[in-house]
Amino acid sequence: EPGIIRYVCDGIEATIPFPSTNISNTSALYYGDKVEFTVASGSKVATTVALVERNRTRG
Repeated sequence: EPGIIRYVCDGIEATIPFPSTNISNTSALYYGDKVEFTVASGSKVATTVALVERNRTRG
């Protein structure tokens, strides 16, 4: 299922969508998980999304 990444870059909060096929090291991401991602040049979609830290407050 596609999702949205919320991030801060140069003090500005923004969002970017990502397709579930671009998740590299987990089967699912949850709200609050910390991830690393890249954005292809000229693209507005996150690619190569990797889980860095699982959200511990998730129910």
